[in-house]
Amino acid sequence: MAKRFKIHEEPRIPIDFYQVVQSSPEPILVISAQDIIFANKASIKLFGATKADELVGLNVFDIIHPDYREFAGKRIQKAIKEGETAIMAEEKVLRLDGTSVDVEVMARPMREGDGRLIIVAIHDITVQKKSEEEIIRSEKRFRALVETVPAVVILISDDFKILEFNPAAEKLYGLKREAVIDKDYLELFVPKEARDLVIQNVSETLAGKPSVGTENPVETKNGKIHYMKWYGARVLDEKGKPAAAYAFGIDVTEQKKASESLKASEERYRSLMDSAYDAIFLADAETGILINANKRAEELIGKPLKQIIGMHQMKLHPPELAEEYRAIFKEFTAAGGGTTPQLLAQHSSGRKVPIEVSANLVDVGGRKIIQGIFRDITERTRAKELSDTLNEINSSIHSTLNFEQIMQHVIVDSARGIGADAASITMREDDYWRTRYVYNLPQELTAEQLPHKNAALMRLLSDTKEKLHIEDAYKDKRVNKVFMKSYGIHSLLSVPLVVKAEVVGIISFYCKKRSATFSTDEIDFADKVAASVSLAIENANFYEAERSIADTLQEALLAIPKEIGGLDFSHLYRSATEVARVGGDFYDLFEIEHNKIGIIIGDVSGKGIEATSYAALVKNTVKAYAFQDASPASIMSKANKLTVKSTDPYTFVTLNFGILDTEKREIVYCNAGHPPPIVERNKSRIESLKANSPVIGIKSDLPFVDDKTNFDKNDRLVLYTDGVTEARSDGDLFGDKRLTRLIDDLKNVPTKDMASSIFNAMISFSKGKLTDDAALLIISLK
Repeated sequence: MAKRFKIHEEPRIPIDFYQVVQSSPEPILVISAQDIIFANKASIKLFGATKADELVGLNVFDIIHPDYREFAGKRIQKAIKEGETAIMAEEKVLRLDGTSVDVEVMARPMREGDGRLIIVAIHDITVQKKSEEEIIRSEKRFRALVETVPAVVILISDDFKILEFNPAAEKLYGLKREAVIDKDYLELFVPKEARDLVIQNVSETLAGKPSVGTENPVETKNGKIHYMKWYGARVLDEKGKPAAAYAFGIDVTEQKKASESLKASEERYRSLMDSAYDAIFLADAETGILINANKRAEELIGKPLKQIIGMHQMKLHPPELAEEYRAIFKEFTAAGGGTTPQLLAQHSSGRKVPIEVSANLVDVGGRKIIQGIFRDITERTRAKELSDTLNEINSSIHSTLNFEQIMQHVIVDSARGIGADAASITMREDDYWRTRYVYNLPQELTAEQLPHKNAALMRLLSDTKEKLHIEDAYKDKRVNKVFMKSYGIHSLLSVPLVVKAEVVGIISFYCKKRSATFSTDEIDFADKVAASVSLAIENANFYEAERSIADTLQEALLAIPKEIGGLDFSHLYRSATEVARVGGDFYDLFEIEHNKIGIIIGDVSGKGIEATSYAALVKNTVKAYAFQDASPASIMSKANKLTVKSTDPYTFVTLNFGILDTEKREIVYCNAGHPPPIVERNKSRIESLKANSPVIGIKSDLPFVDDKTNFDKNDRLVLYTDGVTEARSDGDLFGDKRLTRLIDDLKNVPTKDMASSIFNAMISFSKGKLTDDAALLIISLK
């Protein structure tokens, strides 16, 4: 229905509002209070209605997106209360189906009778938004080329006087409305060369000819030229005669610039693609057909661009992985992109190339394109493989002190890790060189010795202490060509093994393929392997020297006379590990007088030579004082004072020392924190001799006391260290109770076999693995 509204509070001419806004290409609404009372045709289309009645009567906030209702409400209230135009602002509106539309909205108050209406002009910027996004994607982070341009609305009389000038026009032309009203539009804004076209367009609009979006330049206040696309609508006076023309203008200057920039952007994109470090492939998201690629992509798969274009993207990968990778492509398409862990590309030669893929889904002119960035991670993957191999080698080296076992692991693992066809480790033995370890070479080589004077390669590395990489062994004079040819070796890498500034050996890696050589990462790997092996050799030498000393000390600690008059006894010692056979456990039996026998068993905290030396100190001290003093407690007190002075604050000793009087059939003892000895009474009863004194080595003024127990002919004394009771089986301890039951079960076993019987039971329980050194000393009277 048509209804007349006055545009100004003091209008110059009557205007048929209905006819004007119906011709506008931009949606226009009129609201009273908060209700929509009018909607033009463009509004019906924008909001997805079929007729104006579906919009008229709605509360305006029903069509405003929730995120913008507060903002829009303030603008409407301000326009109503203050009568000021709410300038173009970006908002979101809701279509009748609930979907949102990006728009720019201007609200202007209009008085109607005693009330105030609001004219709401809406500019759909969805296309502009999509255009911006499309350009941004195509340029990959290049600056935005198109900014949101609001519609310009100008009312021009039939003699080209400006009657209305909206805020968007103010912004475009740089002039306020008050400064242009009643001024000549042509003189102010239209270049002379474009005036005839503008006059023609306005005349046609006044004559009622439909506007078709005529484009012409306009000049702003600062002299700049903007290109505008115009849509016109005539305004009739009260008599129905054309009186003025509404010009609805959209600034397309930026679109023109954007078109030019897009072309330049595409050229830059091509340049960027070809200069990229990574391979880039573009594929149609629906079909998977490749439509473009860069030079790095050609190198990655070994095919020219003309062969790549038209291929299916699955052809970039090994055939056996086609279905798996097809699923990944579909996931990327559905998700709009993504990244992957390691995948494989396939070179035209058949070689598989490890890659990482980053993909983005872009819209180019309505066509969905997947852009895949393939990064060749061959070097990184190889570096990680070498690093992992080196870690395994180092772990193997540190897991054992068995030099032979270390070298066997090193030669195999390092050769496989570096990708060598064969390898050898040659050691210097005085004035000779001998190949000690080989990989994929005849074992007979390890039996040969080569004099130093005849070993040209070995002499060279001994003198330079530098690695040697030879790519063509058949032409290089520094190597034995006969040897190389006889085993088909084309290239080699030899690295000296240096210990204390002396070359003690050489590790060599060989390639039998003519085209093969060693990469920088592989040479670095060989250097690090050689350093680890050199350290292992040095440690092995040191260990052998230390072990010799320790074995001597340990033998002294465990030396017991083969026979002592009046006694039956057995003893046994086992270390927790075979390679570390020395520890702090010790025991002794010795005659003090013809009827008195000293009995010692103890355990020093810690391991190695230091613990062994402390054990020797304590044992010899107790033994020495035993010939001067008849009280074990007094002897222990003296030994404690000496131990405190001679050891570090963290060392302590558990010790049981007793004096067996064979005539009185009794034992006087002092137990300094040691596991309680067990007495088997006449094969029928078990007793424990509890600890009665503190451990040795903590403080020098601690009290030590003597205890006494009978020891008859049919009794048996079992002394042990905590390694016996702390033997484990799946978290379960052997324990005191199990040991006590075992002793009772073994009551008919002769004393001379008792230590081995207990040990065998303990080893069976722990499945052959000890967590601590263990010592046993079993005594009975004859």
